[in-house]
Order: sequence, then structure tokens, then C-alpha cells
Amino acid sequence: MKSETALIAAALIALAGYAAAPAPAQSDEPAAGVERPQRSRADRSEQPAHAEHRRGARLGRLPGAHLFRPLPSDQGPLTDEEQQELIDFVRRHAPQMHSSLNRLSNNDPDNFRRYLQKAAPSLRRLRRVFERDPQLGRSIIRHSGNLQRLRRARRAWLESKRDRRTRRDIEDVMRRTLAENVEIEAAVLDDQLRELDWQRAARIEAEFERLASAEADLSGESPALRELIGQLHGAQAKDELEWVEDELWLRCAERMDREVRALQERLARMRADTAQEVDRRMKRLTSPGEPSGHRHGDHKRKRRD
Repeated sequence: MKSETALIAAALIALAGYAAAPAPAQSDEPAAGVERPQRSRADRSEQPAHAEHRRGARLGRLPGAHLFRPLPSDQGPLTDEEQQELIDFVRRHAPQMHSSLNRLSNNDPDNFRRYLQKAAPSLRRLRRVFERDPQLGRSIIRHSGNLQRLRRARRAWLESKRDRRTRRDIEDVMRRTLAENVEIEAAVLDDQLRELDWQRAARIEAEFERLASAEADLSGESPALRELIGQLHGAQAKDELEWVEDELWLRCAERMDREVRALQERLARMRADTAQEVDRRMKRLTSPGEPSGHRHGDHKRKRRD
């Protein structure tokens, strides 16, 4: 039973831990040739500061954190009705996990209910991804499933250190699984780049509103950008206000474009160096210690499986 519970826990930890690539380093250089649409200062609405992107796992994580950030609504107790909804969601989209949940429910109903309550925030987030982008949701399921297969394969690889033939067979499986995950990541990144291009103007506008808000948290911004925003709030003359707004708009555009360029470069490297990327991940997978395919702390459950 401990092994069954740990299997489900590891799968949900992988699902909950997805994150995009780190945000590119910020610069205050304006983008050339970017025109800002005419807009009134009175049209602004306050926007909360964006959460910082978390660093991806060493064995690879998918882009798309903007669809998978925790929300307050992800927390809270499970009602009987929502419990059944989440179970049905898992049945439709993650049959293998559903089978494990069924066995846990039949063998240990009390622990099942307690565990499902603990897993509810992750499942709620994943359900939100499927509601907005089913293809990304399916990619997350496939990718996280591969991470679990790699985890099990690594354990078998460590246990067979005296059997070279078995080790080679396991290494072949691990390489194929790693290569599949690299392909999944590239496909998701390609889709994300198309979406970012389509939403470019809206994203620039949202970043402008966030920075221009009187309640914006600017602690992570450069001194030059903070000075510019101070000028925005202190502007008295109309001409001065328009100039500062245009400057801030251009810097927001450059920030969004840098993010896209960084993702484009990442995608190009992945497609050009797939074999090298698999080699790098294979080295991490077969190195001493637990590979970083899951959240820190997951290693504490390793000995209990």
C-alpha cells in the first residue's frame, strides 16, 4: 500500500511541478520600430504583479507555466461532489493514475480520502489547463508519465549494476523516453511561441498596466525603470506624460520580445542538438543521487516505496 500511495504521489508531484523556462534578463533598452497605440491614462486598470517563473527541472519540464500557476481557488476542502468530479477528470485524462486511485480507494478508503484532499490543488490546476488548452494538458500527462517511467527505470538500472546486458537494455529505454520528452517539449514550445506572437499586443498592454499601477511591486525592476515609472506618476504636463508613457510602452515591448527570442533560441537548440540534450539528461539520470525530475523533498519517500 505504501508503494501504491507513493506512486500516485510521485505522479502528482511531477504534474504540480511544471514550470516555464526562466524569464530572460531584464533590460531597459527600448525596442526599435514598435508603435504604441493611442490610449488614455484614464483607461488603465490596476494589474497584480506577475509571479516569477520558476526554474525548470534538470530532466526537463514543459513551457506553459502561465496556465499552471497556483491560484487561491486551488486550495480548500473537497466536497463529495468535487471529489467525484476530480476522479472523473483523472479517469478521462490519466487512466493509469485512475487505476491506482481505484486500488487505493478499495484497499484503504480512509487514506484515499486523505490523500485525495492533499492532491486536490494539483488536480484543480491540471483541470484548469485542460479547460484552456487540452493539447497542453495531454502533453503534461505524457511528459510527467515519462518522468515516472524514468524514475522507475533508474531504480532498476541501479539495482542491476552487475548485469551489464540488463543495464544496456534499461539505458536504451531511458534514452528513448528522454528523446520523447524532448520532442514533447519542443512541440509545446512551438505552440507557445505561436500563441505569444498572436497575443503580443495584449501582453505588452498588460505589462504596461502592471508596471504603471500605483500598487505595482517594483522591487525586482532596475533602478532606471523605477526612475521612469516615478516620472510617470509625477508627470504634470501633458507632453511630459505622453513621452514617459511612450518610453514605458517601448520598454514593455522590448521585454516581451526578449522573452520570445529566448524561447525561439531554446527551441532552435533543442531541435538542433536533440542527441546532445538526451546525452546531457542521461548523464544526470545516471549520476549519483536522486535526479531532479520532481520537487525537492520527493527523495524522502524513496526508501519507503
